[in-house]
Amino acid sequence: MADSNFIDYVKILCRSGKGGAGSRHYHRAKYIPKGGPDGGDGGRGGHIILKGNRHLWTLLPLRYRRHIFATNGESGGAGRSHGKDGQDQIVEVPVGTAVFDADSGEFLCEVTEDGQTINLLRGGKGGLGNWHFATSTNRAPRYAQPGQPAIEKAVVLELKLLGDVGLVGFPNAGKSTLLKALELGVYDHIAGDGREYVITDGTAVKLRAEDGRSVKNVDISYFINNLPNGKDTVKFCTEDASGSTSQAANVIEAMEAGTKALLIDEDTSATNFMIRDELMQRVVHRELEPITPYIERVRELYENHGISTVLVAGSSGSYFHKADCILQMNRYVPADITDFAKEEAKAFPVLEEMPAEVQPSFERIFSQNRKLAGSDRIKMKTMGMDGISIDRETIDLRYLEQLADPEQLSMLAQIVKYAELNVLDGRKTLVHILETQLTQKGFGGVCGERNVASGLAMPRRQEIFACLNRYRRL
Repeated sequence: MADSNFIDYVKILCRSGKGGAGSRHYHRAKYIPKGGPDGGDGGRGGHIILKGNRHLWTLLPLRYRRHIFATNGESGGAGRSHGKDGQDQIVEVPVGTAVFDADSGEFLCEVTEDGQTINLLRGGKGGLGNWHFATSTNRAPRYAQPGQPAIEKAVVLELKLLGDVGLVGFPNAGKSTLLKALELGVYDHIAGDGREYVITDGTAVKLRAEDGRSVKNVDISYFINNLPNGKDTVKFCTEDASGSTSQAANVIEAMEAGTKALLIDEDTSATNFMIRDELMQRVVHRELEPITPYIERVRELYENHGISTVLVAGSSGSYFHKADCILQMNRYVPADITDFAKEEAKAFPVLEEMPAEVQPSFERIFSQNRKLAGSDRIKMKTMGMDGISIDRETIDLRYLEQLADPEQLSMLAQIVKYAELNVLDGRKTLVHILETQLTQKGFGGVCGERNVASGLAMPRRQEIFACLNRYRRL
């Protein structure tokens, strides 16, 4: 599958121009035997300038322009003529682009407005010509200044996304319809198909509660601790997850898969996982409640992990305190009501938060299923968009709502088979397996055939993770 056109991170090498040297020229003219110094100043080097452009939404043009060099200033000339300045390099970037030093990680600047210009690297100043150094005791100086050197720096440009977005509105106003468009916006568009203005981070994951799903060795302690039965939540395992534990596992697994945006619909979420209102906090003390609700982690996910949240809400306004942007849907037309909602929210208490003591671990290691060891006759079956069967073991994929084609499920079956026979060795983590063994192999490597069968489409990394996570034989 082709890479997404939405690029929010690039690393480029920038170099400003060096200043031109001053001239050491002496005036030569008939009947003027001692014309004296008249060397001109050198031109300045070109600058590297960032300019905000509200019509840009991706850093894709810079992905293929890794070196940006301004030109040098020219040397000064005779007759005190000034050298030509170097040409500036103006780099247009989307509004919201932050710039960091690639070596130290130091924040350098941020483009926040349309048309705003920031001089990222200044060109070197031109050197002074020799006439500047003439004095009463040194009327013929043989010295002129060299130009200042260029500045070279590797920088990282990162397009900052909204931390948290709330979609609110009346029933049947278009909230879930908009969320559905964002779900499928992870795939490349076809020119002229009407979706040009639906842009979604390529790693975005739509998640929900999934009662009854299988969970294997997932660290859900970021959200759930001290279960009444004493069950371990650092390496949580169950064959029949509840709504809250399944949704907690879905969030952690999405983090493990490298997502940068979570899409959540209040209607398909576990209420006790999403929020605990003020009255409930007063009646049931925090120490007696095993669940840390998502509302207490939503800002931390963005600020510490760079993961944004888009939430559809129709009954609770508690997230208004947390959201960076609040959109109200009315007959499928969105309106930004952030300021109004924030002002109204001031009349309601902010719920108490408890920062996470530890961060989730992703060190999950799985071994090969002994029943399939050495077998080259593993039966695979695709059941429409509902799931796949591997040697009569069904993997339920009904709630992976970003799968778009049965051919992706056929490829997932091939991937699970390949993982069972070749890479689940009890030594590598699931993240390592995905990064080095599966996503880089391609169709031929995974299918193990010289002529790859038709009817296959490569799913995203996130769906590969999700499929393996729902495989009960792991």
